[in-house]
Amino acid sequence: LCDDMNTPVALAALFDLVTWIHTASDAARPVSLADKELIEKIYSRVVDGILGLKEEADQVQLPLIEGLVDLVLEYRTQARVLKNWAESDRIRDRLSGLGVQIKDSKEGTGWEL
Repeated sequence: LCDDMNTPVALAALFDLVTWIHTASDAARPVSLADKELIEKIYSRVVDGILGLKEEADQVQLPLIEGLVDLVLEYRTQARVLKNWAESDRIRDRLSGLGVQIKDSKEGTGWEL
């Protein structure tokens, strides 16, 4: 199976890509921040999703993360009900800074990492 998929070559290319990303800021042609984020996202999808190399600890902690985000969003919803827009915005901005994107709709509030 390894030979059929040429896995060693694919993994070597991924590690070369990571090295290039980390040294690009010193290169004559540095990548933009948007390009760097896109490359890191693609790398993450390949390593985590396709190759299945994501750490199992992430899966164990997912219910904890979901519960905590839901709890924080309950406080944000209460702030919105009380029309405390400053607190609602502060919670949204702090979650966004942690990589949690809030999606408000008429059906309620959702989120994604």
